[in-house]
Amino acid sequence: LRWVEHMEGDNLPEIVEANKKQFAGTELAGKRLAVIGLGAIGSLVANDAYHLNMDVIGYDPYVSVETAWNMSSRVKKANSLQEVLRDADYVTVHVPVNDHTEGLVNADFLHQMKPGAVLLNFSRDGIIVRDDILTALSNGTLDKYVADFADEAFVRHPKALIFPHLGASTDEAEVNCAIMAVKTLKYFLETGNILRSVNFPTIDIPQQSPLRITIVNRNVPNMVGQISAILAKHFVNIDNILNRSRGNYAYTIIDIPLLEDSLLQEILEDMSKIEGVLKARVINRREM
Repeated sequence: LRWVEHMEGDNLPEIVEANKKQFAGTELAGKRLAVIGLGAIGSLVANDAYHLNMDVIGYDPYVSVETAWNMSSRVKKANSLQEVLRDADYVTVHVPVNDHTEGLVNADFLHQMKPGAVLLNFSRDGIIVRDDILTALSNGTLDKYVADFADEAFVRHPKALIFPHLGASTDEAEVNCAIMAVKTLKYFLETGNILRSVNFPTIDIPQQSPLRITIVNRNVPNMVGQISAILAKHFVNIDNILNRSRGNYAYTIIDIPLLEDSLLQEILEDMSKIEGVLKARVINRREM
């Protein structure tokens, strides 16, 4: 845009056509794209890249069932970082920053990449080791680094392309985010299922039984065993149970048959006495 703005002359179309060769790039079709992190964004990127005729391979050891259903079967699934990185012309990373991913893109990661590849980071700046990327750009391991996080080390680097972080910078996004937040909270209150949480695990299962008990607890050993033991003590059968953890916290969903209110209250009181249990509640399908 800036180049065209500075063009002058009566035959502007001809001048632009004659000089546009300096902006020649490379085709995406036929190139291999490695997508690391196949969550909500990564799976969309993988699908779109496939429709651009790219050879797409993805890696995510924690990919959800929902994502697996939504992702094209043509997207190859890698079993390791080495497999996903070794032949990729472009590598795009879409993971959160946590204990497992902080500093993920380091010297070892970059060494496994195909020489001359392009790295795209529209995830978080905390997943990279800055000095290792600068070294890779200097020695040719990386041809380009593209990100949407402003960093003095990259904003003027000739091999880096830095954008503002504009993921939600639309009029529609503000409204859609508010609507999504309300729907997600309503879904949690009505079903006990957790989606899109920042600090709790994703857990989403249909409720088939009349009663559902949900327990929030600290992520410590034998918590599920203690909870199950209380149900066994009261001769209550478990129709379905699922436990997920994230960091210091865990969340358990237990579906059980219909019980008398007095017995149900006694069970909740016993569960609340377990050291580490923060909250237990009941969802009754008959009242919904």
